Amino acid sequence: MTPSRHLLLALGLCLWLACRVQSQEPVVARVAGQPITAEELTLQEARFPGTQDGQHRRQLLELLISRELLRAEGRARGLEQSEEIAADLAQLERKLLLQEIEAREGLDQPGPIGEEELAELYHQWGSGEEVRPSQILVESEVQARDLIAQLQQGASFGELAKRYSMHRLSGLGGGDMGYLRLDMLLPEFREPVWALGEGQLCPEPLVSRLGYHVIRVQERRQRSLEALRPALVAELGQRHQEEARNTLGRRLRAQYHFYWNAAVAQTLIGRERPTPTAADSVALVAQWQGGQLSAAAYLKRLRSFGVKQTLADSALARERGEEVVIEDLLLAEARRRQYHREPGLGRRLDAREAELLAERLFAQEVAQKAAVSDSVLEAFYQARPDQYRVPAGAEVQEILLADQATADSLKALILAGADMGQLARQHSTRAWARDKEGMLGVLSRDSAGYGPLLPLALQAPVGLVQGPVELGGEYSLFRVVHRIPDRPASFEEARELVKKQRLDLEMDRFIAGLHQRYADQIQIDEQVLEALSPSGR
Repeated sequence: MTPSRHLLLALGLCLWLACRVQSQEPVVARVAGQPITAEELTLQEARFPGTQDGQHRRQLLELLISRELLRAEGRARGLEQSEEIAADLAQLERKLLLQEIEAREGLDQPGPIGEEELAELYHQWGSGEEVRPSQILVESEVQARDLIAQLQQGASFGELAKRYSMHRLSGLGGGDMGYLRLDMLLPEFREPVWALGEGQLCPEPLVSRLGYHVIRVQERRQRSLEALRPALVAELGQRHQEEARNTLGRRLRAQYHFYWNAAVAQTLIGRERPTPTAADSVALVAQWQGGQLSAAAYLKRLRSFGVKQTLADSALARERGEEVVIEDLLLAEARRRQYHREPGLGRRLDAREAELLAERLFAQEVAQKAAVSDSVLEAFYQARPDQYRVPAGAEVQEILLADQATADSLKALILAGADMGQLARQHSTRAWARDKEGMLGVLSRDSAGYGPLLPLALQAPVGLVQGPVELGGEYSLFRVVHRIPDRPASFEEARELVKKQRLDLEMDRFIAGLHQRYADQIQIDEQVLEALSPSGR
């Protein structure tokens, strides 16, 4: 690995490494007075294992030294006084305070779950009975009846579904909707489908808001409570967390004298889209001790929560309002309890500041110097013709979920016609992909961090919802949007990689210059470093 790539890894790890608890560990190096402990280096080795030799350990130490050089140079230039850095740190502080108070209030952990609760939910879920229907969704009753007649004469259900079904996600799979509980079926045809026997075709079209459904039950199965226990526990845990959050919300609204302005809220009812106007920016829809919420901010938060439908009535508007201010009330309470003075929070903020300083230096010293004309970039590209290819890959859309029960439920909704992107925005635990409606981009054999999802995505048929696939205790629903074959990359396609390689070269030069400038402020304790070897431990 080149020094510049080490550095990029260091920037990504800066927050994690600097959050360690201060200890009396031996100091392996000092950079501009900042210690790098043996503990840090050991943590780095665990994070990025390699050959168990001194060379690998010294490379990791160079990574940490580069991080501290950037920190020192950033402070020497006064970059920590930037308004952008202050705003970023304020956002991080908000996140950390929310995490702290939620942990203290037990909102991040479900309460104890009793066997009676499990048995009751198991009963609500149909006592373990599940049905696996296939459907063909069409526009008219006439077409639905014609398809039923063809099926009764021996036509292939799967082929008809692929050819005629308006619901393409299930249609691509021959109409298969997967295993569903009673409560997962659309209310419009829940009972008729549940009454069908295994292999039985419903003799009449079933009507829903989506159109006319031709349905056949492929299989039925019975699952025991023990088999469903993980999903039941996850569902009940989520319910407990929601109840605890609602209880805390009610207490905080009373404690901070939450006031809902029904008159202002009434002006929001019935809009086609919750889009703010100029008047909304000054009208207050809610107030509480130490805070307020404008109508514009309220509508913006609704969009961030994935609420796109018209606000139908005053009761719904207030319910949404109480939901969107809970974080403000939690923050007010966290500050009242002085959580913002916790030493651990200060260390996290210091670490983020160091990362931001490094990014600012990168922009000032590296990105500007590496900015060159297209002709220079193209010459760089032409000199390395074998380095630039577009690998075979798959563009993937995904919803990552905490438990299988929720994954099964959302898959049923998707197969019934729900928008997968909207569900991803609302439910996916992969936070960075929520605003992208679950789009992960193009995954190839070189993509890291997706575990079992990667090989499945590279082989799955285009368009068909797959999963749930277990990924380290979570569950992924995904579909391949389209595939990209392996081929040579044009200059336009390789442009960003070419720029990155030039940035790598410029970063190497910049780091080398910092090493020279701070040479007398870099001390490495060779004895401590040697003691970290397997023979020295």
